[in-house]
Amino acid sequence: MPENVLVTDTEVAIAPALSDHSLYMHHLCYFCAKVEHAIGSMALNIEFKNILQNPEYREELVKEGGSQQVPCLRIETAGQSQWVYESNAIIAYLSEVGTTKE
Repeated sequence: MPENVLVTDTEVAIAPALSDHSLYMHHLCYFCAKVEHAIGSMALNIEFKNILQNPEYREELVKEGGSQQVPCLRIETAGQSQWVYESNAIIAYLSEVGTTKE
């Protein structure tokens, strides 16, 4: 995903609603790329945490999520973390929440 991205009014409206979401991933993973592409297509603003570039992200994923499997979507709700694995499950969740949380 490009670092310099033009932000549209739609993205600005969506971004705060998904600020409690983060995607653990790395760029050598096909399924991570699939989720990244879907996030870009839906114009969602979600923090990417590359576990190969930052070992602290990998440690966080294993310690708190229970596995180093990527992609993994972390959802923070009322101080509780929910961990969603599997690219299709992540995309289905984001398709639903991305259209309802504005």
